[in-house]
Amino acid sequence: MTKVLVAVEANDESRHIMATAGEMALQKPQDSGELHILNVVRPITEVYADLNFTPFAEHTCALLDTQKAAQKAVLQQHLESCFTQAAPKCVVEVLEGLPASTIANRAEQLNASLIVMGLHNRQGLTTLLGSTTYGVLTQCAQNLLAVHPQPKRGSLPYQRVLICVDTSENINTTLASAAPLALAANSYQVISVQPPLTSIYASAYAGQSENIAYNKIQAHIEAETVARVRQATRQAGLSENHVHVPMGDARTCILQAAEDTAADLIITGTNARGPVGRLLLGSTVRGILDHAPCDVWVVHP
Repeated sequence: MTKVLVAVEANDESRHIMATAGEMALQKPQDSGELHILNVVRPITEVYADLNFTPFAEHTCALLDTQKAAQKAVLQQHLESCFTQAAPKCVVEVLEGLPASTIANRAEQLNASLIVMGLHNRQGLTTLLGSTTYGVLTQCAQNLLAVHPQPKRGSLPYQRVLICVDTSENINTTLASAAPLALAANSYQVISVQPPLTSIYASAYAGQSENIAYNKIQAHIEAETVARVRQATRQAGLSENHVHVPMGDARTCILQAAEDTAADLIITGTNARGPVGRLLLGSTVRGILDHAPCDVWVVHP
């Protein structure tokens, strides 16, 4: 059974997120699928950490119990309006705790195959504050689908898929996860952005055409990148004719490609292995989540 953990807030946006998660859970006809709807309520003592709530311990517990019951009722109501025909098995749960760690721990306990959450694009100084999505990504081992609040599609399958890869060992994992969605779409593109060598080894002459060393090495890197990505794409059962290897800043090129192709899903991998790697979640993935115009699927190694 495909088990999907859906982490949502008790608001109108949760309907769209749950409906998308339900369709993902029912992608395989022979698989009934199960949605585990989770809402996390932060403890009052955590929100107001500097205050002493000891004299009001009983009232604090009562308030939280009331809040959890109300949140669950709202989600149950939203859930009933999500599915008109086929529906996966659904369980609604409201837990008290810190959102990111509670979601990640619950996904591990349930042995969920996928986590689905809302995508809240953030800009400016708000990106420095982090988000629940980032927190979950740094703590979980599951793939994560971040659902955009303003969808470009009517229903699954996704119609225009953009697959973002690099030449690391994770390329095969990312393409294997992306292949079923890409093949079910009307169109797809595999993009691997090549950073200019001058941005890594800058020098006074790096940008000049007569600098033979830079030019030759850059050409070699481009050829090797194209060959590696095309080979991995073929192995995943996708067409190498859909491979595009631009040069530039990864985040900028990926977001521009998403706009140019009117993508309704971006699939990207992450090298976030281990506690340190997950703590330093790649800036490219962060940038995509902050500014993506559509849903984003993050594939873990």
